Amino acid sequence: MKSILKLSSIAIALCVFYVGCSDVGFEAIPQDRYFLGCVIKAEYGDRCSFSNSSRLGSVDILFVNDNSGSMSTEQSKMADKFSDFIQTLDSQNIDYQIAITTTDISGQIASGVYNYASAWNGNGAFQDGKFISFPNGASVLKSTSLSQQQKIDYFSQTIQRPETLHCEQSNYRECPSSDERGIFAINKVLDRADSDFFRADSLFSVVILSDEDVRSNGGIVLPLAPEDTPDFLVSRLASTLGPTKAMSVHSLIVPPGDTTCKNSQDAQGNGAIVGEYGSWYAKLSNPTAELSSLGNILPGRVGSICSSSYTNHLIDIASRISTSSFNFTLPCKPVSDSIASDEGFDPIQISVLPDPGFEVQFSVDEQSRVSFNPNLPAGSNVEYTVVCEKK
Repeated sequence: MKSILKLSSIAIALCVFYVGCSDVGFEAIPQDRYFLGCVIKAEYGDRCSFSNSSRLGSVDILFVNDNSGSMSTEQSKMADKFSDFIQTLDSQNIDYQIAITTTDISGQIASGVYNYASAWNGNGAFQDGKFISFPNGASVLKSTSLSQQQKIDYFSQTIQRPETLHCEQSNYRECPSSDERGIFAINKVLDRADSDFFRADSLFSVVILSDEDVRSNGGIVLPLAPEDTPDFLVSRLASTLGPTKAMSVHSLIVPPGDTTCKNSQDAQGNGAIVGEYGSWYAKLSNPTAELSSLGNILPGRVGSICSSSYTNHLIDIASRISTSSFNFTLPCKPVSDSIASDEGFDPIQISVLPDPGFEVQFSVDEQSRVSFNPNLPAGSNVEYTVVCEKK
């Protein structure tokens, strides 16, 4: 569906959908939650209509850092080129927040063996989807509260984990968990739904850094819990943060089928380290139609953890995040243009504040995602009403 809209100077005061107009805390809700915001109107042929608002150019970014032994080199490469990531976001005036968690999840590793809090995972402080504190004491870096160099320095110091280096220096005896469970960690973050991190109208983006797959544990594949799977995560996103909440996942991993990278990872640590293809992470970064049907997941990027420099990966990830943050998802599939025209109403009504100073043109894809051409300025507040197809 393609539409063209000329702005009026009067914005529609709309914020009756589940998120409201300001940052809020979240709680679990059923996937059909959007029906609670439905308004039946005779003028729309007794169809549901919804009103909502979305702030463009806003994103909450979670880095999932594999802090097991063997990862110090990769963490260092991420730190070295993180400036490329930040500079790309800043060049687009993106309003971003950044948090870091680890792949360390407490629980059973193997029969009779449990990975609970220990000195080597900060006595639990670096486990279970908890945010790691930055040098300024904050758990979330906010684009508006720090200088660019401060953000680069704080992130670079924090992504390089002392527990990882200690593990390697102890010849892999005193370590965080080697049972990497990055997807489970993201689910733990959703469990907490920290309102200081998750904003109602922001894109949720994840960047995973890991040299093994979920539960590969040094080549010994362990049983997956539901929370370890992409399907569970995408469904959980929709049920916890709502059907219009969009997520993109970007993975710096051993790409599936890249034998050169895998062999390179296997050669680390005097033979004590085994790299594994990041197949489960790649599924999140390259979602199938079936996975996308479970929630609002957008295509991401799969990059090689073996790259000598992460510059190109980080610039591309930041560019993709920027582009996606200028779009938003409608809570339902709109009535077609032809039906709406025959019945005498607009399927989508949009107003933008502040006035961008040019004619607003937008399109709606098959996933009911709205994009603008040209992009609206970062920080634009889009208020809309959509008339839904009858079910």
